[in-house]
Amino acid sequence: MHLTFLFIPILSAFIGWLTNRVAIRMLFRPKKPLRILGLKIQGLVPARQKEMARKFGEVIERDFLRSQDIAALLRKMELGTRLTIEIDRMVDERIANASISLMLLRRMPLLKRPLEAFVERVKRSVRNAFVENIESAAEEVVRYVQENVEIREIVSTRIEAFETDYLEEVVLRLSKKELKAIEYWGGALGFVVGLIQLAVIFLIR
Repeated sequence: MHLTFLFIPILSAFIGWLTNRVAIRMLFRPKKPLRILGLKIQGLVPARQKEMARKFGEVIERDFLRSQDIAALLRKMELGTRLTIEIDRMVDERIANASISLMLLRRMPLLKRPLEAFVERVKRSVRNAFVENIESAAEEVVRYVQENVEIREIVSTRIEAFETDYLEEVVLRLSKKELKAIEYWGGALGFVVGLIQLAVIFLIR
């Protein structure tokens, strides 16, 4: 008799653990819709993947990353300044590797200053031409991003294209500890329910 009473909470704990474990697995299974007695049965994630992808894309665009944020980031990159530094470096490098005659001319006191002024004019001309074009192109890119890049569509399309197996793997990998805790809590609650059943049995007897 005592063993029978002990068996009740243990069985209830097992049922609670198993129920939660099956419920977690049914988030992803069955992957394809099944018809049983006229009822359509399919895992939550496969059945609602398109809707979840759309909602997730909306959240990302609204709260995390907007096209305006990308445009602002592009403006902060200061492509013109970076290009100016790179042009100066390249011109100086080319001059440093120039012919011996040019190097000798630069060492002559009378020609050193005019040559340096000439080099500076070359740098400025190249710099202005490139920087003006790059800044114009950068603004075009920024304008295109603001008008055409839809973060919501990009994110939702990517998530919608994911295989269900991949989504399951990602969710289980990221939430493994929490999902295990849900299973164990199911067992614990089942055990408590079993103890309550025992108490009711003793009160009825």
